[in-house]
Amino acid sequence: MERKVARAQGERSQEELQKLQQDIEKAQKELDSNKENLRLLVTSNKQLQDERRIIERVIEKLTT
Repeated sequence: MERKVARAQGERSQEELQKLQQDIEKAQKELDSNKENLRLLVTSNKQLQDERRIIERVIEKLTT
């Protein structure tokens, strides 16, 4: 009965804690990977925007 009460109060067994910790670590690795991908995409996007502006300036100079 005490285990049921403890379980209802949110206490977890050692096995459950290890499983949850593994899930947290896996999710953290995925988050870090996604953040790195985002950083690379943002950098690439900025470079492409800069190149587009340069090309637009060249076109503007050539048309005038």
